[in-house]
Amino acid sequence: MKSIKNISIEYTRVFREKLCCAISEGREAARQVDIYLMGKSDLPTKNVAGDLVGL
Repeated sequence: MKSIKNISIEYTRVFREKLCCAISEGREAARQVDIYLMGKSDLPTKNVAGDLVGL
């Protein structure tokens, strides 16, 4: 049986993972809006592996 401490650590890990994913998706959405409005974007984009990289 997992202890309260282990469960808390697991929830913290999952929360951080989801938060990082949400930030990354938000940045990609901002880039797509920039392209739609301006026709181009200087914002970084994701590579094939899903990592955010500069242009």
